[in-house]
Amino acid sequence: MLYQIEKDKISGRIRKQEFKLEKDLQRFFEKNTSYILPNCDFIASELTVAGFRFDSLLFDNENNAFLIVEYKRKENDGVVDQGYAYLNIAESHKESLVLAYNNIKKSFREPKEFDWSQTRVLFVAPAFNKHQREAMNNKKLPFDLMTVNRYEGNIIDIDYVNKTYESAIKFPSVSRQITVKTEEDFMKKVDDSVKELYFRLRDEITSWDMDIKVAPTKVYIAFKLISNFMDVEFTTRNMRVTLNLKKGTLKDGNRVARDMSETGHRGNGDYEIRLDESTDYNYFLSLVKQAYDFQKNNN
Repeated sequence: MLYQIEKDKISGRIRKQEFKLEKDLQRFFEKNTSYILPNCDFIASELTVAGFRFDSLLFDNENNAFLIVEYKRKENDGVVDQGYAYLNIAESHKESLVLAYNNIKKSFREPKEFDWSQTRVLFVAPAFNKHQREAMNNKKLPFDLMTVNRYEGNIIDIDYVNKTYESAIKFPSVSRQITVKTEEDFMKKVDDSVKELYFRLRDEITSWDMDIKVAPTKVYIAFKLISNFMDVEFTTRNMRVTLNLKKGTLKDGNRVARDMSETGHRGNGDYEIRLDESTDYNYFLSLVKQAYDFQKNNN
């Protein structure tokens, strides 16, 4: 529940103003895609492919892949079976998704230029019931749940439903080529010292703000608020950390960050730092804090 306060005393409850129709929720989400999912571009609404209708089709620039969004108002609707059906349709009708992309982007990209292993389905609803949450509670599933609620006073509350369980998934039919990486997948090929340092770093940074999200991608683990402020790649003996700041904005008196503004790299931002046991950890955290503060104050 949300409450209004005056002079440190609760003066009233902020009441929920529900979306009357599923279409209202969809319209709000599509109009605000660039804010809700800043790494994604809106591509199409109500796209029909092989008899299936995708409520919204987005393009995830970070993963070079499509994101299918399905809106729900009823808590008894199924999600997993529908998710797999959408993945199969996307895989077997790639040309339809690429055509929609090219039409909106005025481009001429071909299906082979996209990463189809990273196609995802996002379910958006005011709430999900216990069975829906349990069915989706696996980090290896290529599906996510997001709740969106509107309150009086023009207040919107948007939240991802966290996944806490991980086990291997046997994907049905065409969607077997889908890959979902987790933190544990990255840990399989690193030394124990790197693993211990990463989890220390993760626990430290996520303690700064409950809104910080840890989001593994195909090539790195992103730490984000609305946008990424830090991306972590791994080698056997160290981590390559990219800070999402433009050249000239990082205060780095010890000059430990490498300027990547004119060098190809996969993380977001112009600064890269190697992190291992020999790194001045507290100084390193002070650099990360600058990237975090920038994202927090400018989004």
